[in-house]
Amino acid sequence: MLMRAETNMLMSPLKEGKPHSTGIQQLDIETGKIVTGWKFGKDWTEITMRDITNDTKGSQLDPSESTFLGLDDNRLCQWDIRDKKGIVQSIGGESPVLHWSQGHQFSRGTNFQCFASTGDGSIVVGYLMARLDTYLVLICTLFTDKDGKTKTGFSGRMGNKIPAPRLLKLTPLDSHLAGE
Repeated sequence: MLMRAETNMLMSPLKEGKPHSTGIQQLDIETGKIVTGWKFGKDWTEITMRDITNDTKGSQLDPSESTFLGLDDNRLCQWDIRDKKGIVQSIGGESPVLHWSQGHQFSRGTNFQCFASTGDGSIVVGYLMARLDTYLVLICTLFTDKDGKTKTGFSGRMGNKIPAPRLLKLTPLDSHLAGE
């Protein structure tokens, strides 16, 4: 994930090939070197994250931006990489623990897989589109709330108002012409 006017990149190293990471590393793109690293922690316990993204669309262009979002199976949270003491820490030994600044941990059953943010900082979590071997499934995020207003999954909870998924598939003729 790019950040700080696209001069730095946050990377989540895979642990034993698994998508959940216990920490991140900050790469200085200009020098090509890892300058620091952090472990994820909540209530003084190491936790994992499946994915990270910017707080808002385009926030990677802000040189002062220091927060980002993290997602795991049952939690969505915001992280802040600023050191409270203002000390720049170098890589070596144990990475400092990065505590989340705000978020929510669900008790069970969510199995979050992906998420995205908008320009105003709204967040949507879940599958928006899935690719299978021979077709795409698209889930519309527009819904009508209880007041009859049209909203998106970014501006309100869809709950049981999720529209039926759309199956996007080539016709047999198009599939044949494409060599399938």
